[in-house]
Amino acid sequence: MHANTNPVEFDFSMGSALAFSFECCRKTIESQISEREQAITHAMREFKGNYADLFCKNTVQSMNYAKELIEALRNAEVNMRKYIEAAKEEVRIREEIKLWEESKSSTNQNGIVGGGTRSSLSSKTVKTQPRNTEPPNYEIYVSASAKNSEAASNPNAAPTISQFQSHTVSSPPAPGEPVKVPYADPTYLGPGTVSGIPANLYKYYETIKALGPTVESDQGALQTLYDCFHNHTKWGYFNAAELIIAVKAWVADTYVEGARAFKIAKTLWEAGSKGELSEANPNLTNPYTIHSADSDKIRKDLGDIPATQYLRYVPSAHVLGGVPSSGYSNDPVSVATGNFIEPELDLAFDNTAARTLKLKRMYNSVAVVHKSELPSGIFGPGWSSTLDTKLVFTSDEAQWYTDDGRILSFTREGDGYSRAPGEPWWLTKTTPGASLYDRANSMCVQAHEQTGAEFTSYTNPHYWAITNNEHTTHTFAADGTWVSTTVGHPSNTVVAVRKNYSAQESRPESTATQNSLITDLVHPTTGRAIHIDYAHHDGETARPSQAYTYNTVGGHAGMPLTIAEYGYTPTGHLTTVSTTTGTRTYTHTPEGLIHEVSDVNGHVEVTNTYDDDGRVVHQVSEYDYDISYQYAPGGITIISGENAGVAPNVFYSDEKGRLIGVTASDGSHYTMRYNSLNNRVSETQRDGSTVTRSFDERGRLVRERTPEGADYTYSWDEYDRVTAVSVLDARDTINLGTPITISYGYTDESNPNPSMLTDGTGATTYYEWDGNGNLTSSTDPTGVTTTFGYDIHGDLISVTDGAGNVIHLVRDEQGRVTQTINPLGETCTLRYNASGVPISYEDAAGSRWTFTYPQVTDTRCVPAIVREKQQLQNRQTSGGLTHGCSLRR
Repeated sequence: MHANTNPVEFDFSMGSALAFSFECCRKTIESQISEREQAITHAMREFKGNYADLFCKNTVQSMNYAKELIEALRNAEVNMRKYIEAAKEEVRIREEIKLWEESKSSTNQNGIVGGGTRSSLSSKTVKTQPRNTEPPNYEIYVSASAKNSEAASNPNAAPTISQFQSHTVSSPPAPGEPVKVPYADPTYLGPGTVSGIPANLYKYYETIKALGPTVESDQGALQTLYDCFHNHTKWGYFNAAELIIAVKAWVADTYVEGARAFKIAKTLWEAGSKGELSEANPNLTNPYTIHSADSDKIRKDLGDIPATQYLRYVPSAHVLGGVPSSGYSNDPVSVATGNFIEPELDLAFDNTAARTLKLKRMYNSVAVVHKSELPSGIFGPGWSSTLDTKLVFTSDEAQWYTDDGRILSFTREGDGYSRAPGEPWWLTKTTPGASLYDRANSMCVQAHEQTGAEFTSYTNPHYWAITNNEHTTHTFAADGTWVSTTVGHPSNTVVAVRKNYSAQESRPESTATQNSLITDLVHPTTGRAIHIDYAHHDGETARPSQAYTYNTVGGHAGMPLTIAEYGYTPTGHLTTVSTTTGTRTYTHTPEGLIHEVSDVNGHVEVTNTYDDDGRVVHQVSEYDYDISYQYAPGGITIISGENAGVAPNVFYSDEKGRLIGVTASDGSHYTMRYNSLNNRVSETQRDGSTVTRSFDERGRLVRERTPEGADYTYSWDEYDRVTAVSVLDARDTINLGTPITISYGYTDESNPNPSMLTDGTGATTYYEWDGNGNLTSSTDPTGVTTTFGYDIHGDLISVTDGAGNVIHLVRDEQGRVTQTINPLGETCTLRYNASGVPISYEDAAGSRWTFTYPQVTDTRCVPAIVREKQQLQNRQTSGGLTHGCSLRR
């Protein structure tokens, strides 16, 4: 942390002019309200029929917009002046901080400067550390039209200049595409008769034509001053672009309505005069009397007037980051959306072939506050987990509840479902005879056989499969119950086992979920599993009480290996998770939100304070770092460190919650753009360098250009496997370098692993795989073959080189490497304690390294299943490795 002595980049003179321009534009519109309303009232006299109704609706809305623009401009003017004052405060603070730091560095405890001379800075010069200032209270104005608009209904939506132009303004008179709306389009009106006084309608047209240019002139001045101000201001960000365009759009709408009134007046007068409007026409009528015409005739005459509305709602100006700092700068903190998330991994087989077998939990604070929209899972309020994934079907869509608490929807499309919006996930039905069905069914049979649970294929008339472009497949029973998940090779599958469960197509999804709890997660190929036990809370709700890993095959089959025990409050909130390493603890606020998270050593990792929407507004880290969060409209989060002298960091998210920009405390910017499938297509770093990417219709990366000038191109086959990667030097965009290509070949459609690789020189390496997706051999371009051996759990235990030399790996029952034996027979040994962490390493020469850890002295931190007397009596230690007896379930 250091003094921020950089000059504050702020154009004060242009800022003052901009504030005055907001005031002028507001007063201009305000002064025209009465005259415009009188013109509307005058035009509506004796004006009847469907076009009269359209005119009335449009002009009433136009006047409402005018009044909202007045308030929005007033709000922008007030906030602009506060923004200017805040910038002046920032200048003062930085100057005082600079003087303060200089006085500290030049004066020691005795007031002596390094050379022995007493400092010339007296105590009166800088008495105390410079004071900070209260942050400006920027006013927030949200118009009624913005609240009601579909484009502004999402509080996380961040309206951008391009979004506003494309949805609200067209050219001419403003940039963007026009929006066709029923209440602005005469083609939506039916047949009938329209009557009115032509002179009154013409008077309205003349009034609009006379008043509009003054507003346009003020708007033009606003735009010019706004652009000039932004070109010379880097401290904070005043976003009024949408508001300034909205003024122009409003004028454009009034011009369109005026032109429509003029056309109707002309058509009515011509109908009454039975011909041209000229002195030579003997039937020329008095335009100050009531005239009538057929709606079809009016509709035809209005054909050249655009049936558009340029302004859909009145936006507001926002000040971002314009908050005086402490005078110090620090690195930016991580982005936050307001939703407190806490990912937890309770049990897993780390660094083994069963790497996808995990029991995970994810906490989302918004799920506690918004229970109906984001239901919590089996671990209690706020938690979702591996055990909670499911499919729920409605008449319109299928909803996928993921293990991290999200809900992805697949809309019905014919007999099937469409792709998940903005996500590379597809939902399809697979029936008996299809390879996907047969593989899933085979894995289910193996898993149920290994656990002793009943399973027959006829109980699943079909499976629902959710797949992506990265070889991940989630299968569900006909009723939406989760069955299995496959990642990569088909053998890498985890199956959810439910005792006494029979899938029936007619069974309601809720019944299947409530009455068929997952008792085991099984990886059939490796013979590894996780067992879950449950206990009932409040007499009805079942919650996991304990879980443990075990093997389904081999000499240690059925023996608990690593164990987790869960504790809850009487209301069902998860409070403790105990393992052999200790206990993680969660405390809660009166509203049921997680307040503190403590690790196994009792250290508080985080303390949260929330607002009414379940968003974190204040957080204390494990290092006593105070962090505050402010949430502005439009998906903007301002994060600052209260006790560390950190200037705010501003994070911008779009309407989908994706991070699209960061303004760091030092004023630097980092921006991101996405395509419609949530792929990040560009990133502009803080130094201005850019990464650009292109993706195909399946969301696969097909091209990437790095800031260094490297240009990568990717090719894929129909099974989402990469077939070639090319790279060339694109620093000179005219004279591109020669591409270097690496290509991949495959043997069958089900294996995502390549059977051959050809590098840029044309040299080829060959790979062979067994039926479980294990690499059994590789042959390099010179013909040298290396082979690999595996145990019954699919874990690597030997490597044989081309000369026949073998390296052996010895593993314990959890798949951890305990010994390595080189081709000379020399052995290195690694030992673990009961918590699963290494305690010693001994090399082939007998040298030993030992590791010590803080001991968990509180026996309450040890799960009950470990404390049980029978198990403790039967535990035995052999060769430094901890083993245990089989525990009946």
